Amino acid sequence: MPRRAIQLGLRGEVLRQYAQQWIIDIEDISEFVQQQYICVKEKDWDNLLIPQETIYRVKDEIIAQKLGIATT
Repeated sequence: MPRRAIQLGLRGEVLRQYAQQWIIDIEDISEFVQQQYICVKEKDWDNLLIPQETIYRVKDEIIAQKLGIATT
């Protein structure tokens, strides 16, 4: 199953706010990850929990042009 990710760089005040204000909880999900890994190894797709992905459409043409993406 192909995966894609986007990484955004945070700097300055935004990074400070992220680290000090926006994070409200940190949870250890090691057991969940281990269970999900077993599902992948055994190809048990019915019990594999994955987030539903949605496409974010950029409507502003100037922003889309700066990002190098289409607005359609």
